[in-house]
Amino acid sequence: MKKNFILGLLAITGLFATSCQQDFDLANNAVGETTVTFDVRTPQVALKSYSDGATATQLQYAVYAEDGTYLETLTGSATINGSATVKLPLVTGNKYSVIFWADHQDAPYAVDFGAKTMTVNYGSAVCNDEVRDAFYAYKTFTVSGAQTETIELKRPFAQLNIGTNDYNASENAGYVPTQSSVIVKNVYNTLNLVSGAVENEVEANFGLANIKKDETFPVDGYDYLAMNYLLVAKDKEVVDIEFTYTDGSNAKTRTVGSVPVQRNYRTNIYGALLTSEVDINVEIKPEYDGANNNEHLYYKEEGIYYIQSADGLRYFADQVNAGNAEWLTANVALGSDIDLSTTTTRAASNWNPIGLSTDLGSGKTFTGSFDGQGHTIKNMFCERAEVAGLFGYLYAATIKNVTIENATIKSNHFAGGIVAWVNNYKGNIQKPFVIENCHIVNSTITSTPEEVNGAWDNGDKVGGLIGAAWFNQGSGLNVGTKIANSSVLKTTIKAYRDFGGLVGYAKG
Repeated sequence: MKKNFILGLLAITGLFATSCQQDFDLANNAVGETTVTFDVRTPQVALKSYSDGATATQLQYAVYAEDGTYLETLTGSATINGSATVKLPLVTGNKYSVIFWADHQDAPYAVDFGAKTMTVNYGSAVCNDEVRDAFYAYKTFTVSGAQTETIELKRPFAQLNIGTNDYNASENAGYVPTQSSVIVKNVYNTLNLVSGAVENEVEANFGLANIKKDETFPVDGYDYLAMNYLLVAKDKEVVDIEFTYTDGSNAKTRTVGSVPVQRNYRTNIYGALLTSEVDINVEIKPEYDGANNNEHLYYKEEGIYYIQSADGLRYFADQVNAGNAEWLTANVALGSDIDLSTTTTRAASNWNPIGLSTDLGSGKTFTGSFDGQGHTIKNMFCERAEVAGLFGYLYAATIKNVTIENATIKSNHFAGGIVAWVNNYKGNIQKPFVIENCHIVNSTITSTPEEVNGAWDNGDKVGGLIGAAWFNQGSGLNVGTKIANSSVLKTTIKAYRDFGGLVGYAKG
């Protein structure tokens, strides 16, 4: 059975509830003082669900002078139910900063206003604990007179949600999970409440707790397996996750690597997680500034790295070009069609070929296998001075079952739809390479000469599949190398010299 395993990264947004408001007036003005009113609000959602903000009922605040001095006498606390009004006596013309923190009275957070930090206690953490929801804000302003400052509190956390849509099927099979736990690596336990920086990387272990069936999962048609809050950076990072669910006697554990998390964003992992066992599909759907962009990560299953997006493919290229040994010999497969036109300008989305080192001893040449599984890579734009194509240099690699459609590939030297330059030898050691069931459709592959010392040079070695191929350069027979069942259709190929429909230049 196919397992649909989907991650979604969505901004935690919501409506502000303004009906429940408390007033706290600390004004007892002396000469030169005025009242500054703070309208403090936490994000709220209309329906009952995790992250409805309702558990954060305790508001704390602290005031600082312009030089950073902690004005401890103005520190206070209040009750907040969606919103609260705080009034402080401050000196007209002076500049101040205020830190606000809102959480539940039992939340495991230690706020130190003197050090301007918040520390998370993961020691007794359990899964599915909404008490861990919290909000903060840091505001700097100059007092010009009686004025009102609107303070919108935001979460310093990422919310990690894990959901499934096969409870009924699992129950029919005799298995109904009732508890879950989650381990997350590479999160943090300390937040600087002024800069927003995080530090002290830790592993967060959320112990077994009851699965809450009455909560609404962020994606329609799915039910919760687990929910947790993670202290993370304001910019997107990736974490490794292990989650376990049990019916009380039979526990099952799964892991997911390189999961994106970001402050005040939801990461949703969802699919048929209880009954499916193979073909895990991973899809990341971040929402930034209201725009939906598809962004996919790779996952590893039975020794194969599955890639399903432009970002995943670019990551693969970056790892090979950086000499990452894990990827240089990897077995890689596509799990879906990929569109490489991921930005508004083609120059910004210029493709960097996989494998850019001609030195086979450098450890930066791909020697593994790449299986497109019948999928199509669309809209590849690759313009480089030398070596352009899906792959740059290959040695003893296998590329199969992929179609390149609507590609524009340009260089002065070596250009091919699949690979710019491939060979099958290193020193005197022959190793076969395979290009099989690969197709180039509706594309343009060109190479223009360049002037060197008053004469034209390069502008050569251009082919629909392969720019240049080196055969039988070492001793022995060329055993196992093949280019088979492949085609170039409706594609323009132009060069100054040495160009062809399938292979532009062959040697040996």
